[in-house]
Amino acid sequence: MSLTPDEDRLLSQLHKNLRQDELEPGHPFWVDFREERFKGAVGPDVVRQLARDVSWAEAGTVAFFSGFRGAGKSTELNRLRNVLRDEGFAVAKFNVEDYLAVRFPITAGQLVLAMAAGIWAACAEQGWVDPDDDRGSPARRLWDWVRSVRIDLPTDVTVKPPVVPAEVDLHFRLDRDFRDQLGAFLRARAVELNEQATEYFTDLDAQVRDHFVALGREWRGMVVIVDSLDHARSETAFSDVRNALREVFDLQLPLVRFRPFRTVFCIPPYLFPATGTVRRIFNVKVADRTGGPATEGVDALVETVQRRLPPGLTRAGLLADADVERLACCSGGHIRDLLRLVDEVILGAEAIPATAADVDAAIVRLRSSFPPLADDQRMWLDRIADTKQLALAHQDGWDGLAELLDYHMVLTYSNGDEWYTVHPVIAGLLAREAGSG
Repeated sequence: MSLTPDEDRLLSQLHKNLRQDELEPGHPFWVDFREERFKGAVGPDVVRQLARDVSWAEAGTVAFFSGFRGAGKSTELNRLRNVLRDEGFAVAKFNVEDYLAVRFPITAGQLVLAMAAGIWAACAEQGWVDPDDDRGSPARRLWDWVRSVRIDLPTDVTVKPPVVPAEVDLHFRLDRDFRDQLGAFLRARAVELNEQATEYFTDLDAQVRDHFVALGREWRGMVVIVDSLDHARSETAFSDVRNALREVFDLQLPLVRFRPFRTVFCIPPYLFPATGTVRRIFNVKVADRTGGPATEGVDALVETVQRRLPPGLTRAGLLADADVERLACCSGGHIRDLLRLVDEVILGAEAIPATAADVDAAIVRLRSSFPPLADDQRMWLDRIADTKQLALAHQDGWDGLAELLDYHMVLTYSNGDEWYTVHPVIAGLLAREAGSG
């Protein structure tokens, strides 16, 4: 039996609907996991907590948002942006990866220049400043300042800095020599750079405030949301990337904190800044600590699948309820894995409703996408499965955990306190290996 043309069309549309895009709250695909019927599925409402951290604080403060990959951080930051807008703040949210290669160790100076370009672009996108006139932008003015003092650099330095903010992303992300030389240059002038940036950001804040006042809108100040620093990965040594971020947010935090703004940084889960509140997002809880089912989390994920179905395709017409619930449990509450599992089912299905065998095959394909496990990683996973904690003997232990976290082999949940477990697909693999041994 094969798919009819209508069935093929429906599954093709569902395939498009399963793309792992950042969602805006209120989007037809968005599910509010904090609805009463899903109570307890994801822990506390960290967005509301973070909104209070920001709105109740004075200008010039920072807060942090964190969580594992695929937990929905960017979508939640969009919700934070909307909450703060409703409270009267001007919110400039941008993706730092558009301006900075976070796969390599970064310095406070590099982050400041990326913020200058990203904040200006966010303001221009919302019509708060003239996008066609960057002469007054912090990024342009900071580059002018950089050029004015580059005479202090060694004469053999040949890399020229960008002259307009639009070029910042290309140089920061693609030109490693430029990035490294500029990082060393700015490190020696970090305090001066902060003073220059504060002056320019103050002018920008005044421009945006004047725009709000001219429109008769309430003005409570500007909030800057710096997304995707949590995507820091190691293309050198993981410890180099992590230590660079620790230096920025522990020792050099005053250099990336600016008086006009309240700033929120989205940081990796292995970073614990000494100053500033960190709010963490969790995976959707599909099981309790003992491994028993957490029905509220499973129901939330079933609703996530339901929202993606195109008109003309019912959930029963796609899969049996038991199989949808099995996919939810096998995802471990990791939204991206849930979407991928459903997509794998329909890509392999020869007819609908898809069969339990189609579900089995999708789970196998997801399992095969994880990298092979080294012996020390198996030891980590066994310990986490047993203790439900990330028990580090010393801080350098993060090096051993880095890949496990990057590939979401470890998931985190909340029951008032944080606890961890091994991804169900990986746990099943380890159990079979133990049984065959």
